[in-house]
Amino acid sequence: KISVNIEPTDGIMFPGIVLFDYIKATKWEYIGKPFPLKVLVVDFGGEIDTVKFNKNGPSGSKNFPLLLHKLKKAFKERDIKLFGNVITKSTLENQRTIFKHDCEALIEKALSLGAIGVNTAHSGTVCGIFTPFSKREKVDKIRTMFPHLTFLGWYSLIGGGFLVEM
Repeated sequence: KISVNIEPTDGIMFPGIVLFDYIKATKWEYIGKPFPLKVLVVDFGGEIDTVKFNKNGPSGSKNFPLLLHKLKKAFKERDIKLFGNVITKSTLENQRTIFKHDCEALIEKALSLGAIGVNTAHSGTVCGIFTPFSKREKVDKIRTMFPHLTFLGWYSLIGGGFLVEM
């Protein structure tokens, strides 16, 4: 609770993958172990006034309850394809709140190269291209297709947060 008094935070302090009330820190729910995936992080540039964003609250989505149900199902059943589908739909929904130029084109190309889905920082400027280990080299080619975007590197999805690979 101390950290959210300063700035909204994520659920990195909890084991596994969790749903977390990042503004009030009053509720969290464990939903499962992370899938064995690599994540290519892409910055679309620009800035988000997170103080204003969190004061006003995200506009939300009518589909959020259904997406949340499907996300929980994906973790419970260890269905990586469903997981990819849900995070991608959530990213597309978020385009109405924080538009990222070329996001749809990036998603289309990433999926065609073997990524399982693309997730977005719902209050930020980055996306993550979630990729099976075996498809990493192929998906990495996306960097040359979007030279105006900043590719921050490959990360591993782990319980409780991310590890940077040098």
